[in-house]
Amino acid sequence: AAQFWQSNSDATLGVIAIYDGIQATYRQKHYQWGELRSDNFGPGSESANANSLELVFNDITSGNAGVLDWSTFYTTVNRANLAIKYIPQIEGFNQNLLAEAHALRAYLYFDALRVWGAVPLFVEPVESSSQDLQRTRTDAMTIMNEVVIPDMIRAKELMTLIQDPYRFSLNSIRALQAEVYMWLNDYANAKTQIEENFATNEYSLTTSPDEWQDMFINDIQEGGPGKIMEGPELVMSIRYDINEPRDNPGQTRANRSGIFALFFAGL
Repeated sequence: AAQFWQSNSDATLGVIAIYDGIQATYRQKHYQWGELRSDNFGPGSESANANSLELVFNDITSGNAGVLDWSTFYTTVNRANLAIKYIPQIEGFNQNLLAEAHALRAYLYFDALRVWGAVPLFVEPVESSSQDLQRTRTDAMTIMNEVVIPDMIRAKELMTLIQDPYRFSLNSIRALQAEVYMWLNDYANAKTQIEENFATNEYSLTTSPDEWQDMFINDIQEGGPGKIMEGPELVMSIRYDINEPRDNPGQTRANRSGIFALFFAGL
């Protein structure tokens, strides 16, 4: 760290590394920690094995170690903590980059408290093997009040970019705030954030089945539609690109979306 965080170019790389961690963390778990726990999914064929069925029946055991594992989650949190610590030490640092780091950490811990409730809390980076990594769990509402809400408010204060399809901007920070406030039943604050986004005139509802489908089709291969997902309802997406090299040591698919593979499990 002493040699790295010297310029805004370094800070950009540091923030992109957080998004790289987001790719790895959510390649399947965006569904496993979310939609698969709803009644929108069920056994789809006799090929569904016992571990797959645990997902849709909300009865997870150690046989689903990959679903339970939060190592990529905390790796990503640590990258955000590094950026939040070191970017302000750069002379003339880009405030948008610091805003992104705060927004990403808020997003991660918001998901954590919704999935697990109380979790171990790290707000300082782990930079040495001598640091104590054993933490008791911190109460979910403590994390909400001391990390999630302050981080997203700070992110909004710092951010000047209005919109970006794949990185946090003012619009996606406001969308995150709206979701957090609605989760807390604080509808007045949520309404404020949503109305501020409406005022940008960046978004509209799709008006046909084809337009709606276009938002989710993401296929640039020969014979495919040759497009990346796009549409007037999308605020921010995690970008996966088949042309991106598989350069994650020991995790050759960390930068590949894993959603399609879930449906080979008979769900």
